[in-house]
Amino acid sequence: MKAFRHMQFYLKRAAVFLFFLGVLLFASTQYVRAHSAVVIVLMTKDGFKPSEVTIDENTTLNFINDNSTERWPASDFHPTHEIFPEFDPKKPIAAKSSWLFKPKKVGAWKFHDHLWPHFKGILTVT
Repeated sequence: MKAFRHMQFYLKRAAVFLFFLGVLLFASTQYVRAHSAVVIVLMTKDGFKPSEVTIDENTTLNFINDNSTERWPASDFHPTHEIFPEFDPKKPIAAKSSWLFKPKKVGAWKFHDHLWPHFKGILTVT
């Protein structure tokens, strides 16, 4: 009889443990569904790589300056950046540095390098 009670005690503990493990796994799965991805755009000596990017509103862009000179990603039109003014770090990005940008406007947005305007790209936010 005593062994049966001990077994019940351990089974209850195991059930509670498995319940909380299930809750934890379910919660982490829900977090993954509401993801926040990061997409890298390299600013190279030849322009933006990739030059066309499609993301959703939960995605963060990481503009990495993979060049030896300053770079400055910004929305069109050059030089005012008025179409999407939030898409502008407001200053140059130093060599080997980066700028994070999380766009909240759905649409297709042309962009350029403010310091090298012939480098262009298109950002599509769904």
